[in-house]
Amino acid sequence: MSGCEPPELEPSSTGITAVSDARRQTTGVNPFSVALMRQAYKSLKNPKKESAALATTRPQRGSGRTAASSSSAVEPESPSDCLECPPPSDPTPTDPTPVQPTHLYLRFKADNTNQLADLEDAGLRLSWEPLDESVAANTTVDFQSENIAWIYTVVPTGTPLPAGIPREQIQELFLFNAEDGDAQDVDPWEPAPDPGPAECQTQYDPSCNCYLQCPVARTASANKKGKLTNQAKATQKLKDAGVSPLALYNEAMRLSGNPDEVMEGKLAGAQARHRRYNPRGTVRVEDTDLGMVPLRGVKVESRRWFQFGSTFTDNQGGFYIGTSYSNMAKLSLEFKNSLATTRGIISGVRVWQAVLPINAELGSYSGTSMETVLYDISFQGGLDKRESKGASTWTAATLFNTLADEQTFAAARGLPAPPQNLNVWLFPYFPKSNGGGSGAAPMLRKMAGTPNSGQIIDYLLIGSGAAGSSIALLRAVLQRQFPDITIRYSGDQGALASHQLQPLLYHELGHAQHYGQVGNDFWTGYIAHIVQHDGYGEKTDSGSGRIAISEGWGEYVQRLFTINKYQGTNAGIRASDALDYLDQQVPSDVNGVAYNQGWFVYGMYHDMTDNTPEPTGVIDNVTAYTPVSIFRGLQSDVVSVRGYQSKVNAQTNGLQSFEVGQLVTSYRW
Repeated sequence: MSGCEPPELEPSSTGITAVSDARRQTTGVNPFSVALMRQAYKSLKNPKKESAALATTRPQRGSGRTAASSSSAVEPESPSDCLECPPPSDPTPTDPTPVQPTHLYLRFKADNTNQLADLEDAGLRLSWEPLDESVAANTTVDFQSENIAWIYTVVPTGTPLPAGIPREQIQELFLFNAEDGDAQDVDPWEPAPDPGPAECQTQYDPSCNCYLQCPVARTASANKKGKLTNQAKATQKLKDAGVSPLALYNEAMRLSGNPDEVMEGKLAGAQARHRRYNPRGTVRVEDTDLGMVPLRGVKVESRRWFQFGSTFTDNQGGFYIGTSYSNMAKLSLEFKNSLATTRGIISGVRVWQAVLPINAELGSYSGTSMETVLYDISFQGGLDKRESKGASTWTAATLFNTLADEQTFAAARGLPAPPQNLNVWLFPYFPKSNGGGSGAAPMLRKMAGTPNSGQIIDYLLIGSGAAGSSIALLRAVLQRQFPDITIRYSGDQGALASHQLQPLLYHELGHAQHYGQVGNDFWTGYIAHIVQHDGYGEKTDSGSGRIAISEGWGEYVQRLFTINKYQGTNAGIRASDALDYLDQQVPSDVNGVAYNQGWFVYGMYHDMTDNTPEPTGVIDNVTAYTPVSIFRGLQSDVVSVRGYQSKVNAQTNGLQSFEVGQLVTSYRW
């Protein structure tokens, strides 16, 4: 036992506490606690002596847990969980046990959203559910409360933790590889802080007439190649002590009342290996025009107790997780990858949920069902569902497919993809629907905020439906988790259908693509104009040229990629409508003419790249341009349509300069 006194359950001045035995009993006996693993180790080392001692403390058959009256005997008092105390001394000085703490099992009680954001920034793998309970258990988390719920994590011993956040150390853990096949190159519990956006902008390469993407040099893993994890070290120490890791695992499961986890045969020396299962399967999402389609690029996670695995779905929606399980595992989705992190709030006062990425439970799977997973995310339409978890999940899934589309469609034309590590907010009620539409691309996280970020956030929140303390909380989260893109996924009829949501996403990702070329100064002026004029303003306003070329590019990409998405499908009408939108823009000096603001130049971009007569009276004799060449003209010093014309002419040595001038004049600039 350590010499320091166990602290009280209430947070101390340092924000650190240990958990009482009563708390431990609520989740049953943890087979991976140091205390129980030491008992299992001693049982293997001294089987005759331990068998007599354990005769009265065996778990009840089929209960999955020990009887309450014997829980203290099965899990004896462990050393104090006080983080400031030195490591406990070996229980047998003459025979030092290799069972020493490898990880700490903790839970945090964040006082505010900033503290919760600190935990995510530290790269901790966080769970609202206790990690030491069976995956078959269902812990109810009060997401309706204004108070942030307890959140759980595991860290390797010696890991620095964010200061000032009340926390409890639940137990010391001994994690090891029961079999050599369980060994992982990285410790899934080692913190992996987000490396942040790559400090790189895409560059045009004239040799290929295309854009070179930013190199992805940084990864989300904090582990280094060749570094031994705590689990690997613990496994080797067991072998050096002459103890089979699998035998220790089985004994710990037996003592903790989990007989279904015992890997039979190994202890008896049988040659045949027991059966283990790797989670695999397919995840799909409903397209309201195309039916069920593969969900691409989404993280799939698996967990049973402290054994964790993850992977990403491929272009067919398939996934395979290398971590294997002998029994049941819980699977979930997290909508975060190298391209984007999603944030979202469903409704009411649950603002603190938006700090962490959107996730969804797939359920618990056992045996062969774990290897044949088929999970469909259905569209959640209707006004009664727009505030549901299902609507938020479906929107996030559609976003991730759109991100994959954007990469494919841009690369096919030599265009740059949007910057990586976008912070995308999905919300049923903001941004405001008048003036700026149902989406916005303030790019605040990419710009690391701006002096006017508070004003921009307030503008986004106007008309959000939030009020009073809720809007204050929401503002606080937005100012900490700056949005690059915000999407309002609900309209008057409920959640937007696929053919409404995907074009909106293409549009805002087109703005992000534009930002990647022009940088902060240009974008600050663009956003400032929208805030100042409560929307796009009028063509006669000073600075309207910046809006015309920027919104024009967003509209052009929106329709161009919608054509790519739906052409050749049973929903080809969507592609036809998008092409008509580009072909039939009627230039105007006022708002609200034809399809949109008549003074945006999306039709002009299209006319520069097609070779068909225009039905709207526009003089289009331009035939020599491609999407790459027109995008090159959108440089940071181009803030007007005529300035754009001059830049394109300079970049192409006056190629069709007369014809381009005619076209710009036709668009009334």
